[in-house]
Amino acid sequence: MVKRKRSKFENFFNLNRYRKRQGATVISQQLAEVDYEQLKTTIITGEPVENFQSLMIKDLNEHLEHLKLNFIGQPEICYYHAKLIVLIRREAQTKQNFARFNELWHQQADFLLEHLNMRWLISACDTFIDHSDDETLKAILLNAVTMINTIKLYETEYFLLNLQDTTPADYVPKQLHKAQHCFNLFDELPSFRVGVDDTLRNMRWRMDEITQDHPLAHKILTHIFDVVNTQGSVYTRFRACHHKPRNAWWSE
Repeated sequence: MVKRKRSKFENFFNLNRYRKRQGATVISQQLAEVDYEQLKTTIITGEPVENFQSLMIKDLNEHLEHLKLNFIGQPEICYYHAKLIVLIRREAQTKQNFARFNELWHQQADFLLEHLNMRWLISACDTFIDHSDDETLKAILLNAVTMINTIKLYETEYFLLNLQDTTPADYVPKQLHKAQHCFNLFDELPSFRVGVDDTLRNMRWRMDEITQDHPLAHKILTHIFDVVNTQGSVYTRFRACHHKPRNAWWSE
C-alpha cells in the first residue's frame, strides 16, 4: 500500500519540518529583489565538482552552500532557480517564493530551458504540479515527469545489467527485422515496431495539440521531449533505426 502523505495537522506538530527551514526568512528576503539580467551574466566561480552528489542536509544554509557546488561555471540565475525550489519544498514562505518561481519561468523560460539540466527541469515541473493554480499547466507537465521517470527507471536497470552502452549497432539484425512487426509485451500490450511505428509521431502530434494554447507548458514539455530524443535514451536509439520519414516523431 502506498504510504499516504502527512496531513496538515500532522505536519503542524512535526518539529523536523520547522528545523529544516530555520534561516529561510533571511534567504527569502535576499531573493526578493533580483536583477535577472545580472543573474544571467554572472557566472558562479570555483572548482567544478566531478559527479556531484545531492545530499539532504537539514541545516538550510549548509544545504544551499553544498548545492551551489552543482552550479559552478553556470549562470547564477540557475542557482537562484534552485534556491527557490529548495525554499518551496521546505515550506518557507511558500506563496511568496512560488510567486517568484512562477514569475521567473514566465519571464525567463527560454534562458532556463537552454541552461538547466534535466534534473532541474523535472524539479521545476514538480514544483508547478505541487503549487500552481493552473490545472492545465499541471496536467501537461505531469506528462513530462512521467516520461522522464520511466526513462530513469529503465536506464537505471540498463546500468545494473551492464547494458548502459548499448547502441543500435548492438541490435541483432535478425531480431531488429522481426521488431518491425508487433509482439506482445505484457497484458497484450503490443510492442513498438522499430523503424516504422507511428506511435510516437501520433503522441507528438497530441502533445503539440494539447499545449498549443499554453505557451509555457508547450515550451517546457517539447524541450524535454526533444532532449530525450537526442541525449541517449531508447527514444534516441530507436530514432537512429527509424526509416519511415512519414512517421518521424522528432524535430530536426
